[in-house]
Amino acid sequence: MRVNFKTSGYVVYYLPEHNYIGMTNNLQKRLWTHNYAGKIVEGWEVVADGFDCPMKAHQMEHTLHMMGYEGFQYIG
Repeated sequence: MRVNFKTSGYVVYYLPEHNYIGMTNNLQKRLWTHNYAGKIVEGWEVVADGFDCPMKAHQMEHTLHMMGYEGFQYIG
């Protein structure tokens, strides 16, 4: 697993083993949570970072989900 967690604001990340896209403002904690839940996090990548607003990161995440990536889907 990469050890460089230096990001600013919100990030959109990818877990290739699960074709999973997610977003967070604490990448290290989020990857730990995925790993604890049994997901394979090796090979993770930051797709986009530096979002100062969670809604902008969410828009990017949602766009990638619409393209076929797995991930949390907001229902509302």
